[in-house]
Amino acid sequence: MLLDLIDRYSTATISVAQTTYMILEVEGGKIRVDFREKAEAILKPGRGGALTYYTHHPLLDHYNEDKTTIYINSPPNDPEALYIELQQAIASSPQKWVDTQSAYANLDFKSLSIDYTIGKGTIKEVLIQGKGMLLSSVPPSIANRVLAACEKHRLATKTFSEPNPNQYSLLSIGPSYVIAKGFAVHQLQ
Repeated sequence: MLLDLIDRYSTATISVAQTTYMILEVEGGKIRVDFREKAEAILKPGRGGALTYYTHHPLLDHYNEDKTTIYINSPPNDPEALYIELQQAIASSPQKWVDTQSAYANLDFKSLSIDYTIGKGTIKEVLIQGKGMLLSSVPPSIANRVLAACEKHRLATKTFSEPNPNQYSLLSIGPSYVIAKGFAVHQLQ
């Protein structure tokens, strides 16, 4: 069991990092840790540190929290100012989040800055028309910041929340980590 591993060994070094498992060097041997439905990982062989396990952590919010979709129903007085505040609200979050459905889809903040001035289906169009999906599948912590910015600009908004049945956990080895639905631990000879 993973918690037994952490209780027994407070530190480890990654010797092998693969897509579905890693091998850790611990005092007196090697341990293989298999990942069940891995979502994200930053693992580098040779790096090590304290072994810690989390079920609640800012990195897990994107995976475990319920999701909110935000629509706007009125145009802001100053779309450009609101646009900048929305960028800041999202960028200030410590968690990873990628919007795959709304006007922000497949764009980073640099292209968003350029994108504000061009094109159909962009955030500019949504803000200027004052209607449409602003953001989709947003963790509540980001949704609350975005809604506060919209309220400041007196925008009418509508939100829809969907429960998230996923429960991921985080295993960290110093600065390295894995986010997965579960972990299986095997002692190696």
